[in-house]
Amino acid sequence: MFRIKILRYNPEKNEEYIEEYEIPKRMKIIEAMEYINKKYGANIALRYYCRIGKCKSCLILMNNRVVYACKEFISNNVILKPIKKPIKDFIT
Repeated sequence: MFRIKILRYNPEKNEEYIEEYEIPKRMKIIEAMEYINKKYGANIALRYYCRIGKCKSCLILMNNRVVYACKEFISNNVILKPIKKPIKDFIT
């Protein structure tokens, strides 16, 4: 199991908070967020298009390092954050 912490943002309350999830295997960040949304009903907002690292719409911070969510694999105990102030979660 892999543990993931995700910095979330609620625009209605102008509030940031961290949620923690577990995924069963190593997968790319986008796949992990899709899994979390489906399994936990988390409704995490993330923008992505090409899934091959060209459009740059999925850039996020993983442990304070800029990565492509479509290409980077999750490691255990990571913290995922948006690059800049979001509209909601990872949508900037």
